[in-house]
Amino acid sequence: MSIAQHSVDRLPEASRVKLENFKYADELGITLPQLVLGIEVNPMSDRARAYRFVKSRRWVWLAHQTAGLCCNQHYLYATLLTPKSAAVLQGMNALAQKWLDSNVGWAGVSLDTANEYRQDLDRLFGADCNSCHQDFEEAFYPADLEFLPKLAADQLPENLDDLIEWDSGLERAMGCVGRFRLLIVSNNSD
Repeated sequence: MSIAQHSVDRLPEASRVKLENFKYADELGITLPQLVLGIEVNPMSDRARAYRFVKSRRWVWLAHQTAGLCCNQHYLYATLLTPKSAAVLQGMNALAQKWLDSNVGWAGVSLDTANEYRQDLDRLFGADCNSCHQDFEEAFYPADLEFLPKLAADQLPENLDDLIEWDSGLERAMGCVGRFRLLIVSNNSD
């Protein structure tokens, strides 16, 4: 099954967002770890909406399991990013390897663990998770959006909301805070 078969711009409108629209990386032929720009969605919510993304990027509906044995489920409208360098790719692999089998997120994340992860981001990438540390779980490694140009080679608009086709300015403004996430997604131990 190709990524194109599951691109967001070809899937049903907002009223039709369903859990079965989301596919795991292996179902999409995506190898992990991956650097991802995404919008998290709750497909079980009546208010879940599908965005109309500009055609300049390929978007997928990605399901991802995290937190080790806890098996937390995340659902993202995601676009895969190209790591900026071989060093970034090596760092992604090192991060995924270090935290695999950790079960981080099983019962929350301690401050000590979050600080250790923050130090990993700084050491490996010169990045931080000051604004997004609450998303950290095994297999779900967030970085603050300001580090996007440092991690990804992709040419993206300065305002990420320009990646979405909006019906109105009000629609664009609603939910704009924290809409996008920058993540390294990797294999979960369970």
